[in-house]
Amino acid sequence: MPSPPSPPLSRILSGLFFLVMILATGPGVLLVNRAEQVCGIPLVYLWGIIWYFVIVAIALIAYWKLWKSSDSPGSGDQE
Repeated sequence: MPSPPSPPLSRILSGLFFLVMILATGPGVLLVNRAEQVCGIPLVYLWGIIWYFVIVAIALIAYWKLWKSSDSPGSGDQE
């Protein structure tokens, strides 16, 4: 039987997600809103791609570690 998810992990992922949302689309984008390029890619575009992968990583960790299947016995979805 798997152990229950750790509340600190869910808090860490939630806090990290909100930080990413601020840095990726909010005031954080003003840090890189310049005409510079990195390896031929505009810096602001690269900034968005990097934060996209961070969001995907957070979602995958939450999926593997925290989310439970609703088909499991005792899930409360019985008729």
